[in-house]
Amino acid sequence: TKHSDIIIITAGLPRKPGMSRDDLLSANAEIVGKAATETLKYSPDAFYIVLTNPLDTMAYLTLKKTGLRKIRALALTHRP
Repeated sequence: TKHSDIIIITAGLPRKPGMSRDDLLSANAEIVGKAATETLKYSPDAFYIVLTNPLDTMAYLTLKKTGLRKIRALALTHRP
């Protein structure tokens, strides 16, 4: 991602039958956290778009792991 302007994080496990939101959070937090911190090393000025569930928590995790201001990390949700 060296010198990227935008980083889109879609990495993570899908929610499986019987899996709680907390189970999914635990599984995906490590994946998203690592993706965020590693890409920040090579693209420190990039904006982040997070598309990994649980979406609100993964976007917040990205903010905390990278130290970015809210304006640079976005969470997109699908609303019917």
